[in-house]
Amino acid sequence: MKTTMMHKRGNWLKRNQRVLSVSLLLATLAACQKNVERPTTTPDDAAASEEQVSTQSTSGGNLIWSENADGSSFLNSMCTIQTATSYGITQSTTHAFSGSKSARFELRDTDPENHSGTRAEISFPTPTTNNFWYSYAMYMPSAQYKDEAQDEVISQWHGGGGITPAISMRVVNGHLVMRTPDDAKTDLGAIGKDKWHTFVYHIIHSSGSDGLIEIWKDGQKLVSRKGASMYKITGDFHLPNWKMGIYKSDWNGTKTTSTNLRVLYFDDIKYGTSASTYNNMLAVSSTAK
Repeated sequence: MKTTMMHKRGNWLKRNQRVLSVSLLLATLAACQKNVERPTTTPDDAAASEEQVSTQSTSGGNLIWSENADGSSFLNSMCTIQTATSYGITQSTTHAFSGSKSARFELRDTDPENHSGTRAEISFPTPTTNNFWYSYAMYMPSAQYKDEAQDEVISQWHGGGGITPAISMRVVNGHLVMRTPDDAKTDLGAIGKDKWHTFVYHIIHSSGSDGLIEIWKDGQKLVSRKGASMYKITGDFHLPNWKMGIYKSDWNGTKTTSTNLRVLYFDDIKYGTSASTYNNMLAVSSTAK
């Protein structure tokens, strides 16, 4: 029987000089300074270990956070690490999109649960504004990512409430599938293994008609969806926070499927404010391998 592991927040997440400084900003036109506070939810809540952050673009740039894994340490204290193993999230020189290294995510069906699930993810703070850009380059190795019908989540925007995330990007039989708040599942086509792909997301998180989801893959726009993109904020529901990596609910508890291993590589990960654009969010290759 798997056991649930406690959340690990190591000092090794410290930002190095190559990575942009984290911008945690007060939502005010008069000042731009760090504003971080702990939520009051219980430790069992999926967002309980998250920090809350209000973000606003500045004249110095529109990126809140970025990472290309090239330094002696990588990631930083803005995101939390959600893995129960030493191999779950590591720095790799096997594949790289920008520079010489990438972030390697590995999940096995025998991994202990972490944050109430079988996952190897990084999680970002719960925001207090609703318009953001997200992007990364991703490499899916065919030898370590066999196709199967039971899906796993590789990006999600989770608004709490104890139910499935409002928006999630899932892998099903080698295809990328978007799940939205109306429980619709949209097949966005084959991912394409053993090569790098770039993904850019622009999301206005709203439970009303002003919501928006835009998705580009390799420069081609796959999605432009208007309408509800999150659950209504009430009770335990909150503005969605971004998580990325690998989460496979079919491996929770003692369950397994026809596969037992998932490995993904991510590089040039970016998290941008509403003032960002497709061009400055797009991952740019320098030495793709």
